[in-house]
Amino acid sequence: MEAAIDLQYLLNRGYPRDASTQLVATRHRLDRAETSLLKRCVHEDPYNESVRSRLTGFGGISLLIVDFYYTVSLVREASSGHPLYECTDAVLRDNARGEGRSWKRPEHARMAISLTARLLKEGGFSGRVLLVADAQVPHSAVAMRESLEALEEHGYAAEGLLARRADTALVERASSQEDAAVLTGDRVVLERVGRVAVLGRLPPGWKVVRLGMLIERAKRRVWCPE
Repeated sequence: MEAAIDLQYLLNRGYPRDASTQLVATRHRLDRAETSLLKRCVHEDPYNESVRSRLTGFGGISLLIVDFYYTVSLVREASSGHPLYECTDAVLRDNARGEGRSWKRPEHARMAISLTARLLKEGGFSGRVLLVADAQVPHSAVAMRESLEALEEHGYAAEGLLARRADTALVERASSQEDAAVLTGDRVVLERVGRVAVLGRLPPGWKVVRLGMLIERAKRRVWCPE
């Protein structure tokens, strides 16, 4: 936790994210996976507060805009026994890339989106779903087609968008409809959309590390020792 506290200290004082992460990683001798997790999950307080204030369940949402590869990776990681991390902004993220795993094959996508559809049903979502994916990822068209079929099998009206810049497309679509929310872990998107969707109750077998909460507890121990 010391590395996370150090990084957040620097970010809260306006130091650049990349340089601060590298400085902290070097000081604490972090490996690639640890550095990746730090960069993905630790953010400055004003940003954290802004995102948390825009988190929403499915009530009042008629369109769920899904960051396709974020969701596929998140669900595949969790269902394969790897932990997810609730970050300082209260958004769930995985660390697959930092640990050298990739879940971008079409068969991975269909399974993940099918499970996501079940979670949406259990959460009471009955609106439309828009999947937005990076068109430059190999086999994206096949993965998208099979994932749309999976959503339709679960009774959802769904469409897909293969975009040259998925982050830009997510923001544009969210901005064009008031009753839409975005499911993503992309900070660029999170900074720009009005409503951020959360999956709600997760399957009991999923491992979730409440990293943001652990960091806050560690900070209190450091600054307010007994």
